[in-house]
Amino acid sequence: MANPSADLYDELYYRHYCGELPYERTEAWLRFFGGVADRIVAEIAPKTVLDAGCALGLLVESLRDRQVEAYGVDISEYAIRSVRPDIAPYCWNGSITDPLPRRYDLVVSIEVLEHLPREEAEKAVANLCQFTDDVLFSSSPIDYREATHFNVKPPEYWAELFLRQGFVRDVDCDASFITSWAVRFRRQSVTMQRLVHDYERRFWPVWKENAELRSLVNELRGRVDAFERDNDGLKRHRAAADELLQLATQRLAEIENSLSWRMVKKVVPPLQRALPKASVGGRLIASTLERGMALSRGRIRPRTNDAPVATAAARSGGAAPVLDRRAKALHAVNRAGRGLEVGPSFNAMARKSDGFDVEIVDHATADELREKYRGSGVDLASIEEVDYIWRGEPLDELLAGKRYDWIIASHVIEHIVNPIGFLQQCARLLAPGGVISLVVPDKRYCFDYFRSPSMTGDFLQAFVDERRCHAPGVVFDQFAQSAKRVAGANGASAAPGEISLVHGLDEAKSMFERSRASKDYIDVHAWRFTPASFRVIMTELRLLGLLPLEEACSFPTEGIEFFVTLRAASSATAAVDRDALYEEVAREIVQGFTERKLLG
Repeated sequence: MANPSADLYDELYYRHYCGELPYERTEAWLRFFGGVADRIVAEIAPKTVLDAGCALGLLVESLRDRQVEAYGVDISEYAIRSVRPDIAPYCWNGSITDPLPRRYDLVVSIEVLEHLPREEAEKAVANLCQFTDDVLFSSSPIDYREATHFNVKPPEYWAELFLRQGFVRDVDCDASFITSWAVRFRRQSVTMQRLVHDYERRFWPVWKENAELRSLVNELRGRVDAFERDNDGLKRHRAAADELLQLATQRLAEIENSLSWRMVKKVVPPLQRALPKASVGGRLIASTLERGMALSRGRIRPRTNDAPVATAAARSGGAAPVLDRRAKALHAVNRAGRGLEVGPSFNAMARKSDGFDVEIVDHATADELREKYRGSGVDLASIEEVDYIWRGEPLDELLAGKRYDWIIASHVIEHIVNPIGFLQQCARLLAPGGVISLVVPDKRYCFDYFRSPSMTGDFLQAFVDERRCHAPGVVFDQFAQSAKRVAGANGASAAPGEISLVHGLDEAKSMFERSRASKDYIDVHAWRFTPASFRVIMTELRLLGLLPLEEACSFPTEGIEFFVTLRAASSATAAVDRDALYEEVAREIVQGFTERKLLG
């Protein structure tokens, strides 16, 4: 395989594909590389350094600002042109597989070699080792999603390559100030006995710490179990109270919709007018009517098919209780049951620390997620421990033999390559009576504003194609049609109606070509919904026999998202007014373009 074109690493790449933050001369990146430079100076103290794959030269400038003779080389012409002017003479455009002009006390390579094909990466290691005796090295072992990561390998792969050149790990150097997998390799002539001795010397305290932590975890689990046993009675009382409240609410709705209540509301006003307010009869009628109306105004109205109380209240003109987004997502969840949350990243709905018996599925471990979001303003402590790493295989294969009372997926369905397959897998994982709670962005109020809503045929095409990555056309549409609010004066938010495209057509074309050239997953909103269009898809897939699920309850859009809970479909097929469903979709689309209220 040929070396990837330097054209891949252009301005678009550095803005959008180097992690959560744009790779630019920002305070966050300068602070990171300044910290790296401080540790290099304090712990290694080299006189000359080469940053192999220096990008914008931020480490080179940080080292030179600390009086270290540092240089940089990078394949990207755009990156080299962006180096700080006074540092530009010390950085050049070139490949790290080409011979270097001199030897260096230290060579640094941070997240570079995974961008090279295997053969080129091996040549690069051999080449760098010819010009130094000391290498500070980091290459991601986990990030398969980035389209230009051609050679993601575990740490032992790189250790073997460096060993071929006579370099072994410095076990006394902690390089985690760069990444959790960073290593310092040094040219050393050591015997096998000495090498084993050093590794065992470092392995023993790590193993001991791990064993003690496991013991502590088991002790804490025992305390938690005892606490939960003490609270079993409280849980039973809470469940009984919730059941009574639900029955009372349903009974109230039945009363309000009854012929008797409608007659009372018609008969009482004439009686009020006929009886003096100060009389016993007048006071009794006024008190009864006042209490009934107060209950009516403050309550939610369940639909006859057990659909959500909030939706029914909105449609009937009643007032629903105020719930935050987490309460809505957990509305139909049996909190005493066992659950699964898919892809919570740093914002789990059902937190283990809140007492939920939940397992977490995500694309990386908790430590890897914390490393990913470090420095981006995320509360790293909020990231849940991940129980299963999902690489795109069917969920029910990954979780073979498991059954859950509830499954939560917040802002996940729009990213899934094959949503029908995903929902079928979730349905197979549900225990009897289980539910799937989805939090879904409303395309009218997010960057999907200009994009057409997805419909059932789009889902069907992805299903029959058995897609493993998004189609290039889908990637193109994401970049060609993404919307943003126009900034007002001094960076202030503009009026709601001022909306523009985020990317130019050239950027969309570049991403289209990148998607065509690579089969790697590129993360986009492949699917766009309004509440009604989502209901159309779910209904039609159920009627087509492809989805054994039906809507149990929902909450209308608030902010940029709406909430839908699915359950196993009943055997009886109720009549569906598809005309009315599509009329609702049309009304929502028109409403979105009329309001022009882009919120996020």
